[in-house]
Amino acid sequence: MALGESSGAPEEVEEAFRASGSLHVFAVSGLHVGIFGLIAWLFILPMRLPRRWAVLALIPCLFGYAFITGWRPPPCAPP
Repeated sequence: MALGESSGAPEEVEEAFRASGSLHVFAVSGLHVGIFGLIAWLFILPMRLPRRWAVLALIPCLFGYAFITGWRPPPCAPP
């Protein structure tokens, strides 16, 4: 679940994650990408790279985050 692979998990496990609200943490939403980007930016800043190089270092980090979370949008809440 944490790495975006839920096809092998039983439905009960995924439902437990959904009910607890934990499944949403592993989704690619704008807020999560923004928070991850800010944290990565704060780690890149002390390296004193030129701004262009810092941005070029940040982009693969963001794609890596999206890849690890399975490229999935946040799950919909049941009606």
